[in-house]
Amino acid sequence: MDIIIPALIFIFLLIALAFVLALRAETNQKSVLFGGLETVLFLVMMPKNDLKKDELMQKEEKVLISQMEQVFANFLYLKKPKLFGEPPSVAFEIASQIGGTDISFYVCAPKYLETAFEKYVQGVYPRAIVEKVPQDYTIFEPQGVTAGAYLKLKENPLFPISTYQNLEKDPLSTVTNNLSKVLADEGAAVQVIIRPLVGLNLRKRGEKALTKIREGKSARDAVAEVSQPWFITIIGEMFKSPEGTKEKGKEMNSFKNKQQGIDQRDYDAIQSKIQKQPLEVNIRIIASAKTGARAEEILGHLQSAFSQFSLSAINSLEPKNVYKGELKKLIYDFSFRNFNSKQTNILNLEELFSIYHFPT
Repeated sequence: MDIIIPALIFIFLLIALAFVLALRAETNQKSVLFGGLETVLFLVMMPKNDLKKDELMQKEEKVLISQMEQVFANFLYLKKPKLFGEPPSVAFEIASQIGGTDISFYVCAPKYLETAFEKYVQGVYPRAIVEKVPQDYTIFEPQGVTAGAYLKLKENPLFPISTYQNLEKDPLSTVTNNLSKVLADEGAAVQVIIRPLVGLNLRKRGEKALTKIREGKSARDAVAEVSQPWFITIIGEMFKSPEGTKEKGKEMNSFKNKQQGIDQRDYDAIQSKIQKQPLEVNIRIIASAKTGARAEEILGHLQSAFSQFSLSAINSLEPKNVYKGELKKLIYDFSFRNFNSKQTNILNLEELFSIYHFPT
């Protein structure tokens, strides 16, 4: 009898969860079909800085990069969606349509932000030129071949990637250098789509992990424990025997007694991740050329640009190449700027503006 009641509760929870997911999927499908039509596209151009001394330039460069945080912060609290609806998203893109110096920075925002977006940018960069683009651009070559990939965090999102603070030069320069090698009859783009993080308090989760690390757990065990789904935790509590609880208490005391220090690097990394606010992020790379081999080559160069974010970091952004049906879906999502929850990364503001910021 003691086991039957928890089992029935578990079955009820599963049925309720399936119903919610089905309802959300139907709502999301409608938002994908109609959401892309309710957006506005901007081209953002920055004036060149006349900095001559290398040391001054490097110092000024980091300041300019960090200012992008204020732009992204405007999108932390967008309009809340209707019940089970997808949160609104904003797309930031770097694209080369004809190669060489033709590298453009685009932002696609919800239509209701049309008048506000220019203020967001010029409030931080007064000399920036923000132009509304009446017709969308394309990087796809007629009769060409397209290659694509998306990037996913290798480890738990509580572990950060390297940011501009840890890197010697502007991380964006590696991306733009590779885009500049695109030829006149080719095209390529990096797309970063952001949306508010709903239903997860990353800071609270991180603080719980830090507490467990101080109690003697390894960083990875602590992070795994606080990241497991809520219903798994509830089920575990249901079936946990009093004896098991006592044993766990003894084990914890043993950890405390035997503790000889914590892994300071992992501890500091988690602490730095939760210091700044997080967003949900999709990162896509698309390349188009006359041949499949050349498209793959361009894609590979752009993917390699993201390896710099794993230098001296616990986490990294791993490229996931897609083919056939998956590639078609990636191109569709790229073209309509759809957020794909399967490609979600949780990045804080510093990680985000290290990956994407307007040119310095």
